[in-house]
This record gives sequence, structure tokens and C-alpha cells, in this order.
Amino acid sequence: MPSISLNPLMANGHQQVQHYEPGQIVQQWHTFLEQVALPAYERWRTDPAWRHWQLIQARLRSYCVRTQRRLGRAVFLRRA
Repeated sequence: MPSISLNPLMANGHQQVQHYEPGQIVQQWHTFLEQVALPAYERWRTDPAWRHWQLIQARLRSYCVRTQRRLGRAVFLRRA
């Protein structure tokens, strides 16, 4: 049975733990908020009302199509 060196495992663990330190998590959230969430909110806030309705209708159509597909599969599975 070959011996397993724990040093590479320990080094990898130490490296991975750095991704979960509070300062690193705060930095990731800060980056997300500044680069993704705030620009998306600003675009949404300045969009005209008709654009909001257009997005809502598109999501509703997508939801209806997915539901119909799922129901179709469920009905098909019950028949088999």
C-alpha cells in the first residue's frame, strides 16, 4: 500500500480556506454589487414602464410553456 503524503492535501486545504475568509467574501459581495447588481438595478429603474410589462409578459409566456411541457410529460408518464 503506497503511503499518502498529507503535505499536498494540507497545502490545498490551506489554499481553499482562503476563499472562505470573511474579508474575501466581503470583497466578492462588494464586487458583485458594484459590477452586476447596481448597474442592473439602474437599467431597470430607468427603463420605461412598457419595457417592464414586456419583460413580465415574456416571463409569463416562458412559465406557461414550461408548465405545459411538464404537464404533457406527466400525463404521458401516467398513461404508460
